[in-house]
Amino acid sequence: MKKQHIVAIVVLLVVAGALGAGYQFYFKEQLEEYSENETFLTQIRAKRADLDRQFDGKKPDDVVAAYRNLVNPWADATETRARPFRFDEYTSVEPMPEGEIPKPYYIRQVESMKNQLLQDAYTGGVPIPGVDPYFGQYNPSQLAGTTITAEDANKWLKEVHFGSSIVRKLMANGTLQINNFGFWSPRVVEGVLNARTFGVDMWIRMGDFCRLVQELQYDEQTFFSVASFRMTNPYLKYYDPPLRVEMLVTMAEYLAPEAPAGTGSGSAGTDLADTSTGGQQSIAETLTRMGQNREPAGGGPNDEPAVE
Repeated sequence: MKKQHIVAIVVLLVVAGALGAGYQFYFKEQLEEYSENETFLTQIRAKRADLDRQFDGKKPDDVVAAYRNLVNPWADATETRARPFRFDEYTSVEPMPEGEIPKPYYIRQVESMKNQLLQDAYTGGVPIPGVDPYFGQYNPSQLAGTTITAEDANKWLKEVHFGSSIVRKLMANGTLQINNFGFWSPRVVEGVLNARTFGVDMWIRMGDFCRLVQELQYDEQTFFSVASFRMTNPYLKYYDPPLRVEMLVTMAEYLAPEAPAGTGSGSAGTDLADTSTGGQQSIAETLTRMGQNREPAGGGPNDEPAVE
């Protein structure tokens, strides 16, 4: 075999090896990625065809806007009726004046709130031995050597005001003695309710307890729901004796949901109003068909405590 033949064979082998290595380490991966992209494209086309069939060729934004226009009267009525139910009476405090130092201001205000609550209890003849007048917030002795912000002071004062207001409400409705009182932090229920629950252990007579529950249930400014209660009568041989009542009550206020941008009664509604009558009928028919074809939505139990 001539030298030229040997060189040619070696060159062919090197080229073949280079092509094989290129395919194995580069082109093979590219072909696999291309195959995956083709599968993804097929899925996208199938999804788009399904959406076109669902929306009947209409723009999804127009259909959503038309749906909102259909439910707006009910949504507006719900918000109008729910708006009066607020916590403001129980949580509103005066903002800290400018120039005040947060820590001394907080100490003055919280001590004033505590003294006023104790004075009201003494004047009303309702012992409150189990009530922490600071309601779990910092008392002055706990703030020694610390620095607080205006936000801290305002937050803590709101909590003290909340607890004091509820205790006063209980004292004003025939409570004989409050053995214990506490409340939980606020929680959002279903995205539209800001709820919080308080518990009380108290002595009260049956008639006063019934009037208290009635006042809570029919309060025109704040939603109250008696979640549960336990009543004990240790004085069976007496007429109308004091009863020991342990009770959990949930309060709730309405949180107006934020409308997504571009889906309110502004631009989207105006665009629909400018379309032809035939177009609006088409959109309405699309909504009807979508409602008929929609499967019931599933779901597990709600983790949030229910507010009834």
